[in-house]
Amino acid sequence: MFHTMTEASLDCIETFESASKKCSSKDKMSSFITAIADEYSVIDINHIKPGIAESTRVMLRRVPSLLLVKSLYNPKVRHLLMLAKEKNIRVLEVPSLLFEACALIKTLNLEEDK
Repeated sequence: MFHTMTEASLDCIETFESASKKCSSKDKMSSFITAIADEYSVIDINHIKPGIAESTRVMLRRVPSLLLVKSLYNPKVRHLLMLAKEKNIRVLEVPSLLFEACALIKTLNLEEDK
């Protein structure tokens, strides 16, 4: 269930990191969201929830599709890993992640439910 990033993914994040050193906080956040959206094919950027608090809300109240964590061994994300295991959500360890955690919300196709 736990995975690490592929070389291509790391290249994408490294590009983001090198560009972010020259950016303001707002620009860093925008670049981070764009990089995550591109890497994981997220169409709606509102489905990207960075940070431990936002990730926790996703795991408890939404339908998560993926949980990204900076380190699997960080005690601050232990509860997120437990929730991901409970809900059978894939977890990726991304050491270069800008935040300690980032959850992606699953896109639901409401047309299929009809």
